[in-house]
Amino acid sequence: MSEQAEVTLTAIARIGGEAALHKLSDYKALPDREIRQQLVLMWQYFDARAFAAEVLAGMPLDDVTVQLTSSGQMTCLTGLRRPVPRIHVPGYLLEQPGLMDALAQASVVALDIGSASGVSRERSQTGRWTSTLRRLTVHACDRLTDVSGLAGGAIEELDLRRVSSRLDYGGLAEAPSRLTCPGHAVARRALPGGRRRCARRW
Repeated sequence: MSEQAEVTLTAIARIGGEAALHKLSDYKALPDREIRQQLVLMWQYFDARAFAAEVLAGMPLDDVTVQLTSSGQMTCLTGLRRPVPRIHVPGYLLEQPGLMDALAQASVVALDIGSASGVSRERSQTGRWTSTLRRLTVHACDRLTDVSGLAGGAIEELDLRRVSSRLDYGGLAEAPSRLTCPGHAVARRALPGGRRRCARRW
């Protein structure tokens, strides 16, 4: 994305309201992935439902990461009624009822969870993730203490960053043979045979 395009999109977003949404929708079908990614990042600054209807509806979403920052956006995600393969969720949204259902309906493949400090342990478990999920990245989730729920799932890659020292990796011993834990030596050693494999590009 050119610097001029970024400046233009930012200027339009600052206008706000229906006029801005209408102008932003002109960019949603462009082949430039970076422009569409920038559009998605602007969702948090507009009414969730209006932005989803005006901008996200009809936008190619297979190569961008949709960032959820509110329960309203979560509801709108379900309303899109089509796959949204890459999603970022801040840790505090794990407390929201219906999140897992929304992720399931979006057929999420790669999920990134931001800082989850303070999230209750029960909501931090991975056993309830949707069956379409293949890659799970967890950042600074200090309440995640058990990953045994991954054993019966379809996850292929688990990326743990700055997790709790209390995290029990024992459950990974029963994990699917396809599961990898790139960049995390302790988790890799917990896999059957201490498997090591290059991370897949999503």
